[in-house]
Amino acid sequence: MGNLLGIDFFRVVGESVQNEWSQVYAKIPFEKEELDKKGALFVVIRLIDGEDCIGRGSELITKIEEEFDRIAEGGIKKIFDSLCSNEKKVEVLLVEMRGEKTGGRAMEMIASEGTYLEIMRNGARVRLTSEKTYGRGVRGNLLVGDRLLFGVGGLERIVEGSDLALFRENMEEWVESLSSEVMSDKWQNAMAGLFIRVNEQENIVEPELPETVVLEKKETKVVAREAPKIKIGEFVTRWKNKLIRPRERVQLKLDGGKKKRGVTLILGVIFLVILVASVGRGVQKAAFEKVNEQYMTVVEPIEKKRTDALEMAERNPIGARDLMIGVRNEVEKHRNDFLKTGKEAEWESEVKKVEEGWLSVSGERQANPELFMDISLIRSGFEGVSVSYDSGRLVVLDRVKGVVLGITYPERKSDVLMGKGGGQDWLGAAEVQKEPVVIAKAGLVIRDQMNFRYPATIGDIVDGGAYGKAVYLFDKMHGEVWKVPVVGVGKETSFGEVVRWLKGEAITELTKATDMAIDGDIWVGLADGRVYKFRRGYKENFTMILGIREVKIDKISVNAEEEQAGRVAMLDKVAKKLIVVDKTGSYKGVWNWEGLARVTDMVFVGQNELLLLDGGKLWKLGI
Repeated sequence: MGNLLGIDFFRVVGESVQNEWSQVYAKIPFEKEELDKKGALFVVIRLIDGEDCIGRGSELITKIEEEFDRIAEGGIKKIFDSLCSNEKKVEVLLVEMRGEKTGGRAMEMIASEGTYLEIMRNGARVRLTSEKTYGRGVRGNLLVGDRLLFGVGGLERIVEGSDLALFRENMEEWVESLSSEVMSDKWQNAMAGLFIRVNEQENIVEPELPETVVLEKKETKVVAREAPKIKIGEFVTRWKNKLIRPRERVQLKLDGGKKKRGVTLILGVIFLVILVASVGRGVQKAAFEKVNEQYMTVVEPIEKKRTDALEMAERNPIGARDLMIGVRNEVEKHRNDFLKTGKEAEWESEVKKVEEGWLSVSGERQANPELFMDISLIRSGFEGVSVSYDSGRLVVLDRVKGVVLGITYPERKSDVLMGKGGGQDWLGAAEVQKEPVVIAKAGLVIRDQMNFRYPATIGDIVDGGAYGKAVYLFDKMHGEVWKVPVVGVGKETSFGEVVRWLKGEAITELTKATDMAIDGDIWVGLADGRVYKFRRGYKENFTMILGIREVKIDKISVNAEEEQAGRVAMLDKVAKKLIVVDKTGSYKGVWNWEGLARVTDMVFVGQNELLLLDGGKLWKLGI
């Protein structure tokens, strides 16, 4: 991480418990002019025993930020006094930090009771808060290599039990371990912590320290101008050589002498970061210029392309889909770039928006069908090849065994409708006037008997279905649909004269058809993904606006609904996709499922419910 102040900072915030809330807030200007003028602000805060702590905390952060923007240098004391007077049960640390004109980095800090501040310098540790320093301002310089620890909610208990050697060597790993501990159930306080590492920074010259440093307590009487009730304590110290400047606040005195082995200075001043980023907004401000620039460089083009894709989805769905594919590839390329940068939440939000955009543009999702019935448990080795549905009953055909089953829907009661046929040339089965009819290559079968043989004018029947009082046959050789009327009921059922159903000139493309579906109209699916719609024998204008480029139609099914409420489902077994449009041709989505490669037939059993036949199993899929 990097910024104009040359520091890295990390925050740990535990979950709110009961009526407690904590947070860390940081405001570091990205422009040098702003930093010189105002400086950076860090806040660590905890609200205790109050109603709506989260809501009040958000408001406090907003107010602190606004007040900081108005005040001059050193004004954090006014913010602190105002905060403590309005919130009786609060733990808060305020830190102001800026670069000095003469070089170095100056910090000023003020803390309430219950806070924890510590500095590590040259291998030594110094606690910077005590009952003598609460509510008093402390000012000093920071040096390269300094480590600062700030906390509320009893965080020091966890810090003391941690590996502080790791804290010095690898702060990132240490913070990650500490965060896991803070979030565990064993701690019942709303804790928060801020940890800072001071790095070398171009154009910043650190002040030199004398070789020998002796820490000396000096009792100094201080009159607090803005907080007369605050006690004056003994922890008044001053660092020589500009470490701490006279300011009518805490003083630290460094006296010269010979360097003594084992004695290292320490005295550091402090800082701390805390305050809660607006929970209502849900976005933490970027702390580092470098990271923020990198983030925006990645996100801005992703956002533009995502927005463009959404805008063009209706007029150019294929182009929109292609654009979103590129966006998803970009997201995947940068997926791990923003770990441990403070941008994790924003990046995850961006990833979510891209996935939602993909779903909106492509309509592509993973299908999760439920098993409706395992027919093979009833009839061992059953392998269904076709299924039809009418008036609460499914008719399922096993071509190899020559068996037709009737299954009530949704009760799942089954019985054998036909079972003595040879079956090899049986194509499908349906009910006409409550009479099971098998459509075979050579004719129509009723009660296991070839009741009707096709005339010589009929070529190669590859598919068929029933609607009303007729059977419709698809002749792939001639690209024709033939209608066979059904006469009589029950044992009196027979068939009338075959007639050509299609009107007008022959359509040669129908010789490439793969499947047919009937809902009063007849729908014919082609291998190249085209669909023809016929009403009363005449070709209707029907154009699909798909969100995918290549479709191969193996099976097609339609429901009984009209226009937008109606659905046309097309199965592409090779791609393992189910493509759905409404009856105006508008694209509704794509469902992906590995099991689609095994599906031999499908049928609507409701407006948005499909049954998929997979050998001896029937799967139910909501679309």
